[in-house]
Amino acid sequence: MRVLVVCSAGASSTFLVHRMTRLATERGLDLDIRAVPLDGMGRLSPDLDVVLVGNHLATSFSAILTEADAAGVLAVLLPELAFDDAGAATALDLATRAGAATSGPPDLPVTTAASTAATTAIDSGSSHG
Repeated sequence: MRVLVVCSAGASSTFLVHRMTRLATERGLDLDIRAVPLDGMGRLSPDLDVVLVGNHLATSFSAILTEADAAGVLAVLLPELAFDDAGAATALDLATRAGAATSGPPDLPVTTAASTAATTAIDSGSSHG
């Protein structure tokens, strides 16, 4: 699964991606997780499975959602989270659950332009297993 994490400048998302990658390896998950700043995002590739958007970009989420929908990629607005191991676990759980939603019925409210124009965040109460 290919995951893109978007934040303002790329610094916080880089820290998050490193922690998410380590956790994915520990869990035996095959994920390609990359970070990108919002201004470097460009056109989203249809090869992506999930775009995780930092909560601080909530005001830009509608535009990202439109771009993601055009590429056929799921976009998820992350809840406010720390960029530590617990935050990485939350982000990883959201990414894997959203990725699974593309191959079956979703078990979480993944936001896409096709399903809703709202820019709601997913509950931060996901498991940290």
